[in-house]
Amino acid sequence: MFFQTTVRLFTGTFKALFSNFLDFLKITWAWGVLLIAAQVFAALLTPAGHFGRVPLAGAPAPFQGAVFAGALVVVFVLCSVPVAWHRKLLLDEAPGFIHLRVWKREIKFLLRGALALLTCIPLLLVALMAAVIWQPSTQLEALVASTLLNFLILPFLLRLSMMLPAVAVDEPMTLGEAFTDSEGLGLPMALAVYLAGLCITAISYGLELALRVLGGAQLASFFIDIAASMVLVVLAVGVMSGGYQILRERKTAEDAHKAETTRPTEVR
Repeated sequence: MFFQTTVRLFTGTFKALFSNFLDFLKITWAWGVLLIAAQVFAALLTPAGHFGRVPLAGAPAPFQGAVFAGALVVVFVLCSVPVAWHRKLLLDEAPGFIHLRVWKREIKFLLRGALALLTCIPLLLVALMAAVIWQPSTQLEALVASTLLNFLILPFLLRLSMMLPAVAVDEPMTLGEAFTDSEGLGLPMALAVYLAGLCITAISYGLELALRVLGGAQLASFFIDIAASMVLVVLAVGVMSGGYQILRERKTAEDAHKAETTRPTEVR
């Protein structure tokens, strides 16, 4: 059952992306333009003599404003795009050509997501303490430690985050209900998200490597990073939509079973 569920979630999120690719472009293109514009403004306002990372402390006010605006756009992307993609996959709601919506539903989605993250803080602290005690000394050990950390926290976080699709489609679900109803889905969802991330990371790395070999511009590499980030977001959201659909199927099966067991028997 674990293997079948993982395969269903992993293949399902890619199928959803490919079969609704035009809607994906409608949902993400305007946000992508804003992300690029924010990065360009920040680069143009970078203090003279600074290259790469610039400390915000003591930086000119225009540069600080550009960095803040870019961070705000990222936050808006992380609530607006997932809500629209959840509604497309679960309600078949077609987005408009320009999707820059951040309103009550998106704000509620953002706050519920923050609540799920805050709930994971105790588990994160325990994991970080274990990492400090272990103290990985090689890159391989660090990679193993980070992977174990992901698979310790991510299943728990994804189970709590099952209330986010409910928020997106305006259905009631509490944090406790999200966690209890999603029993058995945490690890399959985490593995599906992890594998999808590996696929997109490998593809984007291959494209950037080809650009370097062919002497491509750095700007094209930046576009690839933005596009890959958008694809990663919708793939993760697609996994969560798939998990929420499984919850719906479970609820339908439970209701049918209850109706069958409570139906009065005919007296002959």
